[in-house]
Amino acid sequence: MLVPMAVLRMPPLGVAGTAAVVVGILYLCMIIVRFATPPSRLRLALLAVDMLAIAFVSLLAVLLVAERATLV
Repeated sequence: MLVPMAVLRMPPLGVAGTAAVVVGILYLCMIIVRFATPPSRLRLALLAVDMLAIAFVSLLAVLLVAERATLV
């Protein structure tokens, strides 16, 4: 959902693209956590925090773009 917003250059410019890059980095962090930590509650906690961060960044970006779209 963020990539089409970035491609369409929806205002505010750069928010959707930046959020898509941040989400990609967070997914990469999930892969690193998967292979760098032994199976344990720590791994589950780190992956859960990462998923919450992805959800937060995505929701914030969509809300910012949607709020700006209503003003235009």
